[in-house]
Amino acid sequence: MAALMATVAVLVVGLMTWQFVGAPPHSHEEMVQVFGEFLNAYEQGETSAVDVLARKYRGTLVSEAAASSALKRATVARPVVLGRHEVAQRYLLKMPCCDCVQTNYAASGKTSFVLFEHEKEQAEWFHTRPMIRAECHGKACCLVQLKNGLAATWPVDGGYATVVGVRDVTELERLVGALQPL
Repeated sequence: MAALMATVAVLVVGLMTWQFVGAPPHSHEEMVQVFGEFLNAYEQGETSAVDVLARKYRGTLVSEAAASSALKRATVARPVVLGRHEVAQRYLLKMPCCDCVQTNYAASGKTSFVLFEHEKEQAEWFHTRPMIRAECHGKACCLVQLKNGLAATWPVDGGYATVVGVRDVTELERLVGALQPL
């Protein structure tokens, strides 16, 4: 009887430890802070910036088909966009808001911008950064000025897309037009 109770106690402690230590934190406020860390690292030109969210939210490299499956709709992140930006990596992130797909694009071997596909608009990811609302290629966009470029979020095919690192409004307009569902 004592052995049985000891076994049950060990299982309960193990389960509680796994739940609180092993599982990623699911605080939306913390996610906004981590996204801010990503934006700061990206603005500073840190090459590891694209890994900030993947490390925090257990990013798993996925294929285009797996990304579409996780999103429950076709991904809008094409293998090549704007003629020269190619998919470098595609991660599935387990974020507090939803399962999110992060697609890192590269041009000439360097990260050119990062695209996130998610369920709901996440303008709060930009926290206290000044933002404006505008229309880009017929879509309502929320735009944020970065040190060397823009970040923006807009609706796509039953979900939302957020891009970080487009050069200017002209490139954003072209990207929004290019990332339409097939």
